[in-house]
Amino acid sequence: MTEPAHLFTPQRADHERARLEEELRQARAEARQRQLEGELILRVSEAVSRAASPEEVFEPALDAVCAALRVERAAVLTSDAHGVLRFRAWRGLSDDYRRAVEGHSPWRADDPDPRPIFVGDVEEDVGLAAYRPLLRSEGVAALGFVPLVLQRRLLGKLMVYSRAPRRFGPHDDRLARAVASQVAQAIVRTDLLASERHERAVAERLAERTSRLQELTAALSTASSVGEVAGVVVDRGARVAGAATAGLWLRAEAEPALELVTSRALSPAAEGFRRIPLDHPLPIPVLDAVRAGEPVFLEDRRALAASYPEVERVAARRPELAVACLPMLAGGCIGALVFTFDEPRAFLPDERHTLLLLARHCAQALGRARLFDLEARARAEAEAAQQRTSFLLAASALLSSSLDFEEALQRLARLAVPRMADGCVVDLAEEPGRTTRPLAMTHVDPARVDLARELRRRWPPAPDAPSGVPHVIRTGRSELYPEVDQAALARAARDPEHLQALRELGVTSAMVVPMEARGQTFGAITFVSDGARRFGEQDLQLAELLGRRAGIAIDNALLHRTAQAAVRAREKVLAVVSHDLRSPLQVVQIGAATLQRLDLADDAAPVVRRAAGSIQRAVERMARLIEDLLDFTGIQGGRLAIAPAPCRAEEVVGAALEMFAELARERGVRLEVDLAADLPELRGDRDRLIQALGNLVANAVKVTPAAGRVVVRARAAGDELVLSVEDTGPGLDASEHARLFEPFWRGERVGYKGTGLGLAIARAIAEGHGGRVTAESPPGAGCTFTPSRPRSRRGRPSGRPRRPARSARRRRRRRGRPATRPRAARATRPSSCRRRRRSASCGGPSSCSSWRTARSWPPRGGGTSSGGGSSTPSPSSRGRASTTCSATSSGAAAPTSATSSSCAWTGRGPGRSRTRSGR
Repeated sequence: MTEPAHLFTPQRADHERARLEEELRQARAEARQRQLEGELILRVSEAVSRAASPEEVFEPALDAVCAALRVERAAVLTSDAHGVLRFRAWRGLSDDYRRAVEGHSPWRADDPDPRPIFVGDVEEDVGLAAYRPLLRSEGVAALGFVPLVLQRRLLGKLMVYSRAPRRFGPHDDRLARAVASQVAQAIVRTDLLASERHERAVAERLAERTSRLQELTAALSTASSVGEVAGVVVDRGARVAGAATAGLWLRAEAEPALELVTSRALSPAAEGFRRIPLDHPLPIPVLDAVRAGEPVFLEDRRALAASYPEVERVAARRPELAVACLPMLAGGCIGALVFTFDEPRAFLPDERHTLLLLARHCAQALGRARLFDLEARARAEAEAAQQRTSFLLAASALLSSSLDFEEALQRLARLAVPRMADGCVVDLAEEPGRTTRPLAMTHVDPARVDLARELRRRWPPAPDAPSGVPHVIRTGRSELYPEVDQAALARAARDPEHLQALRELGVTSAMVVPMEARGQTFGAITFVSDGARRFGEQDLQLAELLGRRAGIAIDNALLHRTAQAAVRAREKVLAVVSHDLRSPLQVVQIGAATLQRLDLADDAAPVVRRAAGSIQRAVERMARLIEDLLDFTGIQGGRLAIAPAPCRAEEVVGAALEMFAELARERGVRLEVDLAADLPELRGDRDRLIQALGNLVANAVKVTPAAGRVVVRARAAGDELVLSVEDTGPGLDASEHARLFEPFWRGERVGYKGTGLGLAIARAIAEGHGGRVTAESPPGAGCTFTPSRPRSRRGRPSGRPRRPARSARRRRRRRGRPATRPRAARATRPSSCRRRRRSASCGGPSSCSSWRTARSWPPRGGGTSSGGGSSTPSPSSRGRASTTCSATSSGAAAPTSATSSSCAWTGRGPGRSRTRSGR
């Protein structure tokens, strides 16, 4: 019989007590489990908070999930960069199992809310049918998939494994989710920390690189040459890049090749790549970077060996390396910057950007430095050219300053040292087969000169030597020795003692140039250097120019000596001829005079007198020719004497016209005179002035056709007295003006015979009075000659000329000219003009009453002159007075006249002349 429920019996009490105790036990067990689970979760949370990487969380998470779910094994898998699940931590799983199931996931990668999956018995799960053999071999009977999710992003999965089938309840699901959440947070947190650390490291590296790059840029801004820029880039650039070695290759200027400008810590094996032709057949990374203008990055040795095996073999001593070849672009690729690293390097984008920026800065600095170098080189070349030009000008002035070429060459050798060389030797060529003669030796060190002389004395150069001074003189070709080394000295030495002497000279560079002119070699000049100076092609060109100038100076001096000898011989011949001709001419003249005085029959007297007059005029012309030749010889020798004295223009004009009145009458030419009133007094050599004006009148009469006229005018113009001789001749061509006053020159259209000395002598007389000669000849308007001279000074006695000062006399003696004419010569000197005036029917302006009013010459009823050419007074001494004479012709000019001609004597002393033009 059942007891009522409301009755409390001992049995029921025991049963209730047992139930309560069981519930209490279960509650305590569950509490302990909850406490354990809480502690496990807490430990995981603490591990998560302390973890600096996901690996530091995986072990506590595995411990917690195994304890919480009461399983033996567990694993954590996370997605890699490609989204594939990879084992990160595990317990009790074999390698074969991990390799087989790695990458498997029960969820899609884009699943927004993946749920845990628990399989209590793998033998009953259809989805694991393909993995059952693997699971059996691994001893897995039950398992669970717990997703690692944070913010709807699947990060991986947490796996739990049981050796026996079991049921996973909601509590297991909750615990697994809690642990998975902590692991996911740890993964994200540590990833964030790692990313933050990475970004901070990258920022620090970038800041450091930027700082070093700024230091590099600041250093580059102060570098002004290519060498300085290269040193800064290689040294500081290696620190910016963190490289072990660095090298800078630039394109060579002279040939298509890359040259290693500078390097840092390159191995000796890399010396073979110091110069790389651009057409090198082997693959080289620096060449590829330059050719393509693109960087070449090799991250490890395998990449280097695959692309550049030859370079990899050179770098075999280094266990590992990476290479970065960076082209330098500045208006084209100018070279490449190469860095190597002792470890593999990924060359991340930020690092590549930094390296390329470094190369760009380097290229810009190198381009600027090259411009600086070019500007400095151009400035240095300009300064060197200016110095060479200055030296050549000084050398040319020195060589032209004296006709003593030996003294000039000795001074030239002293001028060349040290401006052009450390030492200089000038050798003159001797007769063929003989040794050369050293004319000058000079050196910055006088002891070297004594040593060189002793060497020349003991070992003179052989005439047939294959090189050196004899060879240069024989061939006329220069020799350049940019570098004189020991081998060259050994070849040049004749014996050991000679070699030792050559070594003591210490010559490091030399050049030998010929001194030649007009195809003849007169000697050679040797330039030597015994210091750092090295001679090049520009130095050789300068030396050859100097040698040619020296050769021309020698040739001119020798020609001058020959010409002087010829002049002396000519003067001697002229003196002998003139002396020998004067005697028979005097006999003929006396005979003609005798014939004129004979008292003959009336019918024969006119014929005989005309014949005698013709003979006498011919004799006088012969005498004038002789005097012209003697005067011209004296002019060329600088011995034309001028003796100034007071005279009047009327007397000079009258005497000059009187001489050629008969010649004008015979040719049908009318002589006219136009003299201004109150003409000033002249001071000059009367006979020479008459001779000069007479030559102009004679020339005008001879070139004027019949019925023409010659006009002589005199006028005062300022401080000068101006005389002019105008003719109506045919005039001159423009091409004849320049040669008008040349000796022995006559125009093409000249219609009379003559020596061509009259105008040259007239100009010399004008210059002897300190004046000039000019001529004018408008086309078709004849010629005009205008002599002019300063007026005579007032208050000066009109007697003998003032005696020159003693210093002036001494200067004239030094120049080889007489100071004054000897008194005896002045007292006894004959005047041909006076003889002619006495023999003429008209006595000139002093005796002809119609002189001042007549406008034609000779005056009516005037007699005839026996002269027909230029007057030939004997030379007289120079004085201090000055005279100006100019002649201008208005009509057609004489064929031997220029368009314009004037002669002017100006100044106070014995005349220095300035010739404007000549006829």
